[in-house]
This record gives sequence, structure tokens and C-alpha cells, in this order.
Amino acid sequence: MRVIRVLFSIGARRRLEGGLRKFVFFYAACFALWAVWAATLALIDPLAHGAIFVCFMLGLMFLVVAPGPKGGERAPHIIDYVLFGASILCGVYFILSAERVAGRISLLDPLTGFDLFFGTVLWLLAVEATRRAVGLALMLIVVLF
Repeated sequence: MRVIRVLFSIGARRRLEGGLRKFVFFYAACFALWAVWAATLALIDPLAHGAIFVCFMLGLMFLVVAPGPKGGERAPHIIDYVLFGASILCGVYFILSAERVAGRISLLDPLTGFDLFFGTVLWLLAVEATRRAVGLALMLIVVLF
């Protein structure tokens, strides 16, 4: 029973207060406006749009969801801020390189070192977000495949 509880436990939702709560609200509102604009009016490559969307959503998730079932009442730890920063940094990289990535011929044009680095960081962030949101069991399945 304990193994099942560990495999399926998810991160607690934080109850943010003060300036951090205002920042998260402002960040989420600006991101929602951007998402609507990008999906309806902007001419953004779908691959770049998806990568940017995932990066900025992961950033929000690391501030709002605790790493484990306990700790939902507490403010984010330093590691949560580091993960938030890494998510934003990946998003900025994909914004700056969107045109080059969109024009790249898959399997023909080689990936740059930065492409590999930021792609790997984004994959690791997505795996950690999966663990926090839906539990260790699905994260292990994702890593296995």
C-alpha cells in the first residue's frame, strides 16, 4: 500500500500570499493574453509556439505546485525558483531561435549545441512537472519510453 501511495502521490497546490501571489496572478494573466493572441492573430510557427507555450506554463507550474504532497502551504523553495528560471530561460531561447528552428530541415540540418542543451533542459523540466502533477508512476513510464 505504501508503494502505491508513493507512486501516485502528487504535489500539493500552494496557497501563495503577498507579492508572490500578485506576481503569479500577473504572470498568468499576461501569459493567457499572449496565448490567445498567439493562437488567433500571430503568425508564429506551430513548433515554436508549442515550445514557448510549454516553457512558460512549466514556469508557472513550478511556482504553484509543491514537489510533494506536503508543503502546499509554504512558499516555493529556492529549487522551485531555479526551475522557474530555467523554464523562462528555455522559453526565451526558443523565442530568439524560433525563425531558425522553423526553417531548419529536420534530420538534415544538424542541431546546434544550444539546441541540444535547451532541448535537454526542457525535457528534464517536463519530466519533473509530470512527477509533480500526476505522480511518480507516469513519470517512470515516460522516462521508460
